[in-house]
Order: sequence, then C-alpha cells, then structure tokens
Amino acid sequence: MEPVTIQGPVVILPANEYQTIVSRLNQLDHEIRHLVQRMEDLEDIEAIREVEAAHRAGAGVAFSALLAEIQTETD
Repeated sequence: MEPVTIQGPVVILPANEYQTIVSRLNQLDHEIRHLVQRMEDLEDIEAIREVEAAHRAGAGVAFSALLAEIQTETD
C-alpha cells in the first residue's frame, strides 16, 4: 500500500484511508447541499404563508404585488 502525501501540514496516509476520507467529505458536501436546499424551501413556504395571512387579513395590497415583493427580496 502506497502512502499519499498531502501538502500543507504534511499528512501521510495509506491510500485506502485517504479514499475513505475523500468519500466521506463528498458525502458530507452532498448532505450539506441537500440541507441548504431544504432550508431554502422552508423559507419559501414561510414566505407564502405570510403572504396568505396578509391576504386573509385584508391587507390593502394585491396578492400578486405581495408575491412580487417577496420574490424580489429572495433574488
């Protein structure tokens, strides 16, 4: 088994351990991206609920105008 050397602080690992670490980092990256997307989805749902509540409360602004405002804030 040939060791792999990483520059920076020098770390010497067997190749299989390096591959295990890289694989786990890739999994974590994927999980983080998934969680970020879920958080964005939840924020969208919350914004829609706020717009619906304002509309039901008889806010003087048209529903489409509120949606446009929220969309502009998220862009």
